[in-house]
Amino acid sequence: MKVFSRGALISSAPPFGPRRSLPAAQIAFQRGVLAGEHTGDLDAAERHYREALRLVPGFVRAAVHLAEL
Repeated sequence: MKVFSRGALISSAPPFGPRRSLPAAQIAFQRGVLAGEHTGDLDAAERHYREALRLVPGFVRAAVHLAEL
């Protein structure tokens, strides 16, 4: 965290980092679950799991579900 004049604090974290991507990745993951496990559309499930991993590369649940396809 950096401190500038007049006591203003500015975070050194990027504005669109992994924390902001996590909700979108979770939604993509849930869409993959719906597509793959509930409708049987494995191609759509793969797309959604890959999107979740693009947003958060360390998203283990999405990686595991993708590997199980």
